[in-house]
Amino acid sequence: MTVDPEHSPARAASDTRYQLATELARLGTWTWDLVTDSASFDDRVAQLFGFDHDAPRLGADILATRVHDADRERVAAALSGAAEPHGEGRYWAEFRAVRPDGTERWVRAAGQMQFDQDAGAPPGADRRPVFLVGTLLDVTEEHERTAALHAALMAERAARLAVDAERERLTRIIAQIPAPVAVLEGRELRYRATSAAYKRIIGGRDVVGRPIRDAMRELSGREDAAKFFALLERVYETGEPFIGTGELARWDDNADGLLEDHLVDLVYAPLRGPDGDRVEGVIAVVLDVTARSHAETALRESEARFRTTADAAPVFIWTSGPDGGRDWFNRPWLTYTRSTMEAERGMGWTAHVHPDDLAHCLDMYDRALAAREPFTAEYRLRRHDGVYRHFLINAVPRYTEGNGTDRTFLGYIGTCADVSELREARSVASALVESVRDAFVAYDAEFRFTYVNEAAAELFRVTGETSAPLGRILWDAYPRLVGTPVEAAMRRAMNERVAVHFDTHDPVLRRWYAARVYPVATGGLTAVWTDVTPERRAREAAAFLADVSRVLGASLDYAVTLAVVAEAAVPRLGDWCAIDMVQHPAAREWPPTVERIAVVHQDPVMLALGEKLSAGYPTDWSAADGMAAVLRDGVPLFLPAITDEMVVAAAKDPEHLALLRALQFSSVLVVPLVARGLTLGALTLCMTESGRRYDDADRDLALEVAQRAALAVDNARLFRDAEQARADAERMRAEAEAANGAKTMFLSSMSHELRTPLHAIGGYADLLTLGVRGPITDVQRQDLERVRMANQHLLSLVNDILNFARVDAGQLEYRLADVELAVLVADVEPLIAPQFAAKEIAFDHDGCASDTPDRPHRVRADPEKLRQILLNLLTNAVKFTPAGGHVRLACSTDVAAGVVSVRVTDTGRGIPADQLERIFEPFVQVDRHRLNDSRQQGVGLGLAISRELARHMGGNLTAESTPGVGSTFTLTVPMA
Repeated sequence: MTVDPEHSPARAASDTRYQLATELARLGTWTWDLVTDSASFDDRVAQLFGFDHDAPRLGADILATRVHDADRERVAAALSGAAEPHGEGRYWAEFRAVRPDGTERWVRAAGQMQFDQDAGAPPGADRRPVFLVGTLLDVTEEHERTAALHAALMAERAARLAVDAERERLTRIIAQIPAPVAVLEGRELRYRATSAAYKRIIGGRDVVGRPIRDAMRELSGREDAAKFFALLERVYETGEPFIGTGELARWDDNADGLLEDHLVDLVYAPLRGPDGDRVEGVIAVVLDVTARSHAETALRESEARFRTTADAAPVFIWTSGPDGGRDWFNRPWLTYTRSTMEAERGMGWTAHVHPDDLAHCLDMYDRALAAREPFTAEYRLRRHDGVYRHFLINAVPRYTEGNGTDRTFLGYIGTCADVSELREARSVASALVESVRDAFVAYDAEFRFTYVNEAAAELFRVTGETSAPLGRILWDAYPRLVGTPVEAAMRRAMNERVAVHFDTHDPVLRRWYAARVYPVATGGLTAVWTDVTPERRAREAAAFLADVSRVLGASLDYAVTLAVVAEAAVPRLGDWCAIDMVQHPAAREWPPTVERIAVVHQDPVMLALGEKLSAGYPTDWSAADGMAAVLRDGVPLFLPAITDEMVVAAAKDPEHLALLRALQFSSVLVVPLVARGLTLGALTLCMTESGRRYDDADRDLALEVAQRAALAVDNARLFRDAEQARADAERMRAEAEAANGAKTMFLSSMSHELRTPLHAIGGYADLLTLGVRGPITDVQRQDLERVRMANQHLLSLVNDILNFARVDAGQLEYRLADVELAVLVADVEPLIAPQFAAKEIAFDHDGCASDTPDRPHRVRADPEKLRQILLNLLTNAVKFTPAGGHVRLACSTDVAAGVVSVRVTDTGRGIPADQLERIFEPFVQVDRHRLNDSRQQGVGLGLAISRELARHMGGNLTAESTPGVGSTFTLTVPMA
């Protein structure tokens, strides 16, 4: 018979034992099939994780949804370790299970990984993890107990530290007490702490930590010293204090080995533990009254002298009897009150005390009298004229001679000092502090607020305090300062007792403060907090503008520079920055064509939302506000605070509203980029998820950035246009030069082509005139003469055109030489004289002779070209001067200018003023129609050629004229 292992009795018994064990241990069981990534578990695991049934689930889903975020990485690492092929396959982890309702339970998981290995594989070969089986235990209560235990331990430790700190604080306090005080602990009365005054009376010895009998060995064996030791030990044993006055004590107070006598007042009080019952030690107060006793003796001996002196004192002095009734007043008191000694004695003096101060005054007096203690008080006393003034009263008890109980209390002696002026000075000082516009705060040694002026109180109210935090410790009132540089600086000033200056930023108020902290003699601090936000923001704005200017000046490609500016603006000026540019601002077209140059945000997700908003809801150019108004009117859009109501009102549909809310707009600033009266674009700044708000200073900074950007863009565009214009001009110049070259070649070629037939015409006309072809009649001879003259005139015109072409093309060669003008004029005169004679025009000249024969008018020029200019000028004078007119030629030298001038003046019709420069242009003739003889007409090149020749020789040719009177042409040539 074959038994199925799965259903064998042994297997059933094992399963029963396993279920019983898990039930008793409250363990849940689970499995995870790694091949299918499916997990199954029992009811206990399902309850821990909050599953509503036990159907298999994906293991990755459980890890992602049911394991606490802070534990997930650690659990995954433990699972990876269990799946290590060469490991033991053990899994253990402790983590928080997160249920669907948000509750958490601590669980401890343990399991064993099962591996699948190919049959026949050698030992150590890689195995594949396939199945993980494990248990789960709810350890939430264990964690809670552990946490509670830890908290209790920490509380106990804190208590111990507090006790130690209090002991240390007590030691410091006792050390600073001006009276001789010692604290002794334990049955041995071991010194725990001593004041500096106590240490002085025992010769400066360091006795802390030593039993009193050991520390004061010089008193051992002395009967009087044994009394003190016995008194201390009795106080320790019984817990009852001891007070002694005028006790005689002997000790070595100067460490010379000798004992000195002292009169002391003693107070031995038990030092009880925290329960207030058990005695832990003794507090000893030792007042050396030796000097005071001697002084009292001296005082009694000199009482008469005292009263005489007291009458001359600048303060009031009085004495009282043992019952407190005053029995004597010095003369200044009686003068002040205009009263008598009899009226003031007893309680009569109280009639001068201000009614509001009397009850407090008498109460303090009675308490001091009952205790025979000195006292100090301050109250107002009425003067004889009814004016009350403030007085400071100091009084000490008087005793008879003797020590201890032998002394008799005699009453008090006191003084009254007028402190009205001092109080007024204090009041003025307080008023001065209150008048300080900066926040003024005082702290004690524990950083507790002790005083704040009105400016500081207002600052606290702004931060949410309903009143000034007087009495509170700084770090308790403002815990956000703990661990900051502010705390470090304040503690340094307190601990090192040095003045500290620092700047700090308040993120709540968004303000910068300059703090000046000073230690004071009372052990605390005073601090002055100055609001330096405007200066700080001004420096930051200046630095940012400098960066913007540097970026804008780095390139003429304004699209690139504006994109860099937008990057620099985030997050310094906002969470968002966008720059839009109008394509053709000068066209002033509406709606404009706008290109977005840059849009910047540090979160790509937010950028995607912004792009969706721009694409789905473009600018409404017909709107009266928004971007349309900024670009149309050139005015900024400033929305310092955007509320949800404003967002709802602006939304066009639910999707639009969702986008606007997702972007979380809190403040918006849009400023135009304006240059030379044109709106070039707009700079948009937005505060969104940071929650910050823009103010007027932010708006001014944005306007300055926009102005600089607009100027940079405008300059870049102007430069681009200038470069384009320069390129166009260069192209046009090249085209003009090419056309001019073609013109020159044409004129030169045409002149050469015309001269050949013209020479032939002239030659054949001469042959006919000479009769080579046979005899001719007189009429024929006259016709041939006209032909010859016309031929010469046409040839002259052709030569002018050819010469102009050469001059214009720069093909003429100049042979400069020293030329005497007198010789040149003499050569030219015969050539022109027949033309003057033919028109009966008078021509005269000075021969260009110099006034100094040794220095003739000599120039540096090309002789032939100079002759051509003179002939041209004289020929023109003949043409435009009517018959009977007059032409004159004169020369002069300007040594300072280094030139010689030749002037040709005629009495012709003259030239209009607006034509004086045109006559030097090629092919221009003025009043051509007034020349009756066509032979006198030219093509208008003579003056143009003459000026060019003169200028190429370093001179010039100019004209002056008065219509109806005549004209003067002046040729200037460099001196030789």
